[in-house]
Amino acid sequence: MTTRLLRPFAMLAAAATVTALTVSAFAAPVQAKPPVKPGPVTNLAVTLAKPADNFTVSASWTAATNATTYVVALTNATTGAALAGNTVGVTTWSASVNLSGVSQIRLTVTPYNTRAGAAASVTQDVPDLNAPNGTFTVSWVDRTGTITQTALTDDGPVGKITRTVSWGDGTAAQAWNGGTTINHLYAADGLYRPTVTLKDAQGNTRVVNLAAIVPGDKTAPVGTFTTTPAKAWQLLTTVSVTQTSLSDDFSAAADVLRWVNWGDGSAVEAWTASVSASHVYATAGVYTPQVVLKDEAGNTRAVAAEAVTVAADTVLPVVKLVLPKKGVADEVGSWKKLLGHATDDKGTGVASVSVLAIEKRATGWFFFKATSKTWVKAATKGKAWKRAKAAVVVPTTKGDWVVRLTGLRKGTLFVRASATDVAGNVSKPVTKKAVLTAS
Repeated sequence: MTTRLLRPFAMLAAAATVTALTVSAFAAPVQAKPPVKPGPVTNLAVTLAKPADNFTVSASWTAATNATTYVVALTNATTGAALAGNTVGVTTWSASVNLSGVSQIRLTVTPYNTRAGAAASVTQDVPDLNAPNGTFTVSWVDRTGTITQTALTDDGPVGKITRTVSWGDGTAAQAWNGGTTINHLYAADGLYRPTVTLKDAQGNTRVVNLAAIVPGDKTAPVGTFTTTPAKAWQLLTTVSVTQTSLSDDFSAAADVLRWVNWGDGSAVEAWTASVSASHVYATAGVYTPQVVLKDEAGNTRAVAAEAVTVAADTVLPVVKLVLPKKGVADEVGSWKKLLGHATDDKGTGVASVSVLAIEKRATGWFFFKATSKTWVKAATKGKAWKRAKAAVVVPTTKGDWVVRLTGLRKGTLFVRASATDVAGNVSKPVTKKAVLTAS
């Protein structure tokens, strides 16, 4: 009786267990825990150095707990404008940054580990490491010299720059206290080189050298110049103008500016420190180069150099082929070494001789390939001429030339020679035929 009463309860318990297992199987998966938020960045430090035009901004800090990366941002502390930045996996960062016009920077480092941690920032003044700079012009009336300031710049406040003028005549330096011009009366005519010394509030100093002040200089410099060669070929010959003398009453010769007008419509060229200036004329004609001289007082003079006659080479060179003697003209050995002569007596001279060779043999046409010194078969005579590779040689100073036909055999040989001069003119080709029946 007791057993019968317990059986239904056992069945109910089993059913409950099955139900519980079924519900468990469809339950939502357990969510992974989010990554631990990084701890704060500590001991953030920034240094600025200026090895060149840009600043090198460097930063270091102590690693934040649980951080895997750090986002670094450099901004203008005054305007908030971004200057540089990066994501790094270490605790240091450095960048080359243009900080012109920036008086203060802010560097912010944020630790990350999927989640962002608390950012750390440091603000620092941009040090004034540059001397001020300025531009100035000079002028004079009689013996009164004037310096005019046209620009004045500095990393710091321009109003705190002091200006001191040395007039270059041995008098004491003069403080320039206000305005954009300052005057000085020189005791005598001469050439004087004034300077302006600029000094900012940080003590950075720059000396600006100015153009010369030359009271009493009203005479232009003089010089003499030669032109070589006297005759030239258009587009080929380099014509040189050479200075043989140069002088001025106040300016040193090295301080006299020079320009060359070649007289052919080309642009006037500044003549630098070299003794000679060079030019190649593009068109035939007679030209007289002019040299323009200018001293430090602004006095100028145009001096004519010697004339040059430029001619065009329109004459074709002439090429000749020296034939073997009649008794051996049919022998292969007599044609393996081709001899010739090329001239260009009235032109620019022979630059090269080109020789082509083809041969009709029993089995067909062959062309000479000078690049590989081999004979190659061709379908027809025309194709042989077309595919032949010329042997190109430079004649001797007397005009003699030699070409070797390696691998020549019995057959009917055709040789074609032409000469090219330095100007690019090509001679009329010379073609010779030889029937080779003997070795």
